[in-house]
Amino acid sequence: MKRIAAGEFADLQSFLSALCQFLNGPNTDPFRIGSDQISLYQERLQRYRNLAADADLPLACGYADQVISAIERAQRTNDGSLILAGQSFATFRSGLDGITNTAGKELNTKLVFTMPSDKARFYLPPQPIFGVGFATKFARCAFDVDEAGNCFALGRYTAAVYHLMRILESGLHAIRLSLGLKTPLIGNDRNWGNILRDVRKAIDDRGPKWSERDRFSELHACLVSVKDAWRNETMHVGQKRTDEEAETILLAIKGLMQKIADRMDENGDPQV
Repeated sequence: MKRIAAGEFADLQSFLSALCQFLNGPNTDPFRIGSDQISLYQERLQRYRNLAADADLPLACGYADQVISAIERAQRTNDGSLILAGQSFATFRSGLDGITNTAGKELNTKLVFTMPSDKARFYLPPQPIFGVGFATKFARCAFDVDEAGNCFALGRYTAAVYHLMRILESGLHAIRLSLGLKTPLIGNDRNWGNILRDVRKAIDDRGPKWSERDRFSELHACLVSVKDAWRNETMHVGQKRTDEEAETILLAIKGLMQKIADRMDENGDPQV
C-alpha cells in the first residue's frame, strides 16, 4: 500500500502533456528555456519523476529521466538560457511524448483505492494520533496505534477496534504496575475481570483518604465500562464494527489513554 499525491501528479501530467503538445507544433526547434524558468522545469520534472516512482510507473520514470538528461545536456547561452536544438530537442520531445503516451496506460495496470479526506488524517499521520505525550510514555503501543489509525482509514473497522483493545490493555497493565501489583500474570490471572478486581482492591486498601483515590477510581471505572461495552464483544467471533462504532471507540480510547499517560508511563512509573 502506497500513499500517492494524486492531485499533484495529475497537475504535473497536465503540464507536461501541454508542453509536449506545443513542441509537436510547427517551428518549435530550437526550443529556448529562459534562465528564470530553468529551475521551474527541473523541479517539476524531478517531482514528476519521484511521484511516478512512488506509483510504480517504471516507463514514465524512464521517460522523465530522458527529459531531465536532455535539459542537463542542453547548450547554455551567454544570458544563462538553455537551447534545445537538433538531437537534444528530439530527445527532449520524445521523452515528453513517452510520458504523455505511457503514464495513463501504466496506471491502468494498477489497482487504486481512494480515501475520504476525513479518514486520510488517520493514515500515516504526520503526528501520533494519540498525541506526542502518549507516544513518548507508551512507546511499545506505537505499532497498535499506527495500525488502529490505518485500519480505521481503510475501512477495516473491526480490525481497528481490535488494535484499540490491545492499546487499552497496555494502559490496564500500567495502572496495575503503578499500584504495586507486580506478580507475573499466569493463566486465568490474565483475565481482565480478575485484573480489574485486583486493581479495585489495591485502591480500596489505601483507604478513603488516599490523595489519588479519585483519580485511580475514575480510571478503574472507565476500564470496567470499556470491558463490558466493547472489549468482551470484540474478542468473540462474529462481532463486527461499523464506521460510527469504530470512531466512537477510537476517540474514547484515545481520551482514556491520554488520561492514563498524564499520570504514568507504560511501566507504571511513577508508582503510588
